[in-house]
Amino acid sequence: MKNLKMFAIAVMAFAVMATGVRAAVTCTNASYSNTVDGELKCYTSFSTALTEAKIGDTIKLEGDSEGVVTETTAIVINKNVNIDLNGKTLKLDGAIGITVNSGYKLTLKGTGKVENTTSANTSLITVQAGATLKVDDSVNLVNNEDNAGNTAIDASAVRVESNNTANKTTVVFGKDVVVTSKLHGLVVGGGSTLATAKNIDITMRGTWTADVYVVKVNGYITYQSSNPVKIAIPEGTYTSNGASALYASGYAEWDIDNPTVKGSQAVTVRSGKVDISGGTFEATTSTNGAGTHDGSSNHAIAILGNEAVAGNSSYNDPKYIDVKISGGAFTAKTDDSYAIYIGEINDDTKLAISNGTFTSGKDSVEETQLPAMFINTNSLQTMLEKHDDIITGGTFTGGLVDEIEYDGKKYEPADVQAKLVKGEVNTEGGNTTVGTPSDEGQQPGSTEPGTTGDGNQGSTENVKNPETNDNILVYAGLGLVSLASVAFT
Repeated sequence: MKNLKMFAIAVMAFAVMATGVRAAVTCTNASYSNTVDGELKCYTSFSTALTEAKIGDTIKLEGDSEGVVTETTAIVINKNVNIDLNGKTLKLDGAIGITVNSGYKLTLKGTGKVENTTSANTSLITVQAGATLKVDDSVNLVNNEDNAGNTAIDASAVRVESNNTANKTTVVFGKDVVVTSKLHGLVVGGGSTLATAKNIDITMRGTWTADVYVVKVNGYITYQSSNPVKIAIPEGTYTSNGASALYASGYAEWDIDNPTVKGSQAVTVRSGKVDISGGTFEATTSTNGAGTHDGSSNHAIAILGNEAVAGNSSYNDPKYIDVKISGGAFTAKTDDSYAIYIGEINDDTKLAISNGTFTSGKDSVEETQLPAMFINTNSLQTMLEKHDDIITGGTFTGGLVDEIEYDGKKYEPADVQAKLVKGEVNTEGGNTTVGTPSDEGQQPGSTEPGTTGDGNQGSTENVKNPETNDNILVYAGLGLVSLASVAFT
């Protein structure tokens, strides 16, 4: 057995030395490289590299002595290719960005950064209708558009154009992607002339930070009965430094599972179908007047419908609102802000809360805990007449609603609660719990002592046999001989 082990070790050492016989070929003073038909080629411009690339090829950044590639010409993807950042930085200098043309696919991968360097009202990446964008690995997108007065869609890190064709638009982000934008993160939709948007599937992951909206569906986008815009947010962190993090202003279907969402308002719904099954949602800043409790911002989730926005009448379909909350923690972190804000909804609005925790801020005048929900007085009659039994579960810190005065009449919290709630209600310490909280229990696949990941009892049958280990070394040695032969050749 000792001889076998010595043989294996010798083969390993030989393989290491053999692989060093041939020096690696590199692209010195080049911006990009690609292996075409087995031959390494070097390029000084992306357009040339793309022209010579074959479908599915990977164009790799090479960079200068500091690992930077600077482009002054717009990058237009008209072929299915990959870009490997290779630990480098791609700088887009001037009024340029990356555009993925309709019918083509771009995959950004590797470790590195793509950033723009000027204020040009140009999105960092534009995905045309019918195109595909995949951003994976540890890619870092930085949008330095800093025109603070510009809230247009052309100032986003990623802009997904409206699509009214049969060709699907697909956008996917990996869990290790980092996106930073001085204005918007990802915006869906074009201007007022592009109200139809469908056949768009977006999957959000990663860490996103934006000074305005993190994810926004343009308010001009109207209701689509088939193939609407779909946005899945299974995980990730989404932080807005000064606006709503997730802004459903136009129609789309949102599937939100377990993200962390923070902003002056975490979630705003003016149109669309929004399904939230878990996650953390925090309103972290406040601009409301002290003691007013009626601002349409700074709440964990706000369902606004056609509540007016100064200077903006672009919200076409407020009646198509369908919000379902079956889990998650909703918290307003500042005074005079609510966990749930109900704006000017109408008869067609759908709202269902079956689980979750809801905690508002404090009354800045009374210095007392606000109840979990605020109902705009213009919606009170609609809520009481058309939306009974909308709450079947959840925990509401400080109670469910305040006393509401409307049209000269006062509505007591208990009366409003009786209308909106269906199920067992427990009021203790000023808090309201609806329904019976589900048992935590042991999660499937957990690994307690004596068990395996599939829940089966552990055993000692898999203890390694010394003879088996020696056989593994022999086979490894033979494999390395083959590897060394190839490397030497």
